[in-house]
Amino acid sequence: MKSNIIAEVVIKTSEFEKEVSFFENKVGFKLKEIFPADSPKFALLEGFGINIFLKLEKKNYEYNVTHIRIKLDENSYNIKPKILISPGGNKVEFYLKKKLNKLNSPSIFEINQNNKSWSKGRAGMLYRDLLPLRYGNSVIASHIKLETIGRVNDKVHYHDVNFQVLYCLKGKVKLAYENQKNYIIFQTGDCILQPPQIKHQVIETYEPLEVIEITSPAEHITKFDYNLALPNKKKTSYDKQSKSSFLHYVNSNLEGTSTFPNFTEEKTGIYEASSKYADLIIKKSNSLNQLEFLHNNILLFFYILDGSLKLILDNKEYQLTKNHSFALPPNKRTCFITESKVKFLQLSIPGKAEIRLVN
Repeated sequence: MKSNIIAEVVIKTSEFEKEVSFFENKVGFKLKEIFPADSPKFALLEGFGINIFLKLEKKNYEYNVTHIRIKLDENSYNIKPKILISPGGNKVEFYLKKKLNKLNSPSIFEINQNNKSWSKGRAGMLYRDLLPLRYGNSVIASHIKLETIGRVNDKVHYHDVNFQVLYCLKGKVKLAYENQKNYIIFQTGDCILQPPQIKHQVIETYEPLEVIEITSPAEHITKFDYNLALPNKKKTSYDKQSKSSFLHYVNSNLEGTSTFPNFTEEKTGIYEASSKYADLIIKKSNSLNQLEFLHNNILLFFYILDGSLKLILDNKEYQLTKNHSFALPPNKRTCFITESKVKFLQLSIPGKAEIRLVN
């Protein structure tokens, strides 16, 4: 049932007439009410989805200054992005929604061997940033923990992104996704491709959960939907709008040959589901091994799932163990040395990893 309750932004001003004129004539609000007629002290203005309640005060106070943001869209031909200041010092900002950043190749080496730097995120989740420089602000890779068991305080939401993939390090959780008939049970070794703007919800955990989440761009908006209950019985038009397909890859341990000698690899189907935007594979070796290679991708990201690996780049050695991560710049000669077993995630963008072995 639709409510008739309307919220108002209260602005106190000593420049009452000038403020009314400003919001009407310069900004574009409509005057709906004024009181009293002979000596106005209150005015109600309506526009851009909000109501402003102007109240006459003897003087303006600094804490009364209000900042109103009005988001423009691509069809707002008559209004350009700008900032207007009212006679009482209030700010009205017209702004355009930022376009999603394209993935760029900053040609930098990023490594994270810090397993203790956690910050509190939304819905009770803990976050560890795996790429602190965020690869030129175009990618965020996060290690996410949810240590409590039971119902999760999450809402139906979606992300304004180009790409997002999840890999379950450990645990078990119930998820809900738009246009998926049933709940998804996501557990150790599974992988999910979340197409851009697919609505989803974390329902409950059965075990403490740890997940790797890789998203582009790094900074993106999370939006909430209060009208859609998941899983939804009636299909939305979402599937027709996205080039990518939702994918829940269930851990199978099916291994094939790898581009790296003496390694095996497990394909997750991300390459096909993302319409060749990215690829995520799991590589494993159980023997002494040394190899040198170059790659030609915008992003080639690695996360150590188990074991250890020695990395040599620009004549510097890095000893990597479980939960360490790194991203390699393109066209840089890199050496991997494995002295025992190692298992890692490899994410490449665009598409499959373009790796060339060097003798």
